[in-house]
Parts: sequence; C-alpha cells; structure tokens
Amino acid sequence: MLLLIAAIVAVFFVPFHGNTLWDRAQRRGLAASAVHVARGAFHWFSATPRKRSVATAAPVAAGRRAPEPAPERILKAPPKERLSPQDRASLERLVNDHSR
Repeated sequence: MLLLIAAIVAVFFVPFHGNTLWDRAQRRGLAASAVHVARGAFHWFSATPRKRSVATAAPVAAGRRAPEPAPERILKAPPKERLSPQDRASLERLVNDHSR
C-alpha cells in the first residue's frame, strides 16, 4: 500500500523532462476536468434518491395511435367472485366497525 502511494506521488510530483505530470495536466486542462467529474460523482452519490413516477413510458406522439392487439392475443377476463350471504354480512360488520 505504501509503495502504491509513493508511486502515485512520484508520478504527479517528480519532474520528468523538466515538468511534472501534474504541471502538464494543468496546462492541458485535465485537472479542472477531473475536479468537475469528481464533484459530479460526489453530488450524485450524496443526493437523495428521487421517486420514479409510475408512468415511465414516453407519451404517444399526437396523431399516432397504438396498434390494436390481434384478436387471438386478447384474453378473457377471469370470472367475478361471488360472496356468500354470510361473507357479505361479515364484510359489512367489519366496514361499519372500522368506520366508527
């Protein structure tokens, strides 16, 4: 770990052909770009997550309709459930008790 840190320091601060790598990067604007990218990454990680809306699909362009599904792809709806009189009475009592 110490050797890695020493190598990074040497690359940035030891002169090579008269200038350090850090000086060359500053002249080319790479340091400012790196700071900009690092700030963006920091803000992205520290931002609170936003809730996504339920409707994420893009709206259909005006004048265009979605294609109609083929008849063989339309499925029948399942049969509706029927409540017995005892179940309906229990449900009514539960709703009335809860609403009080």
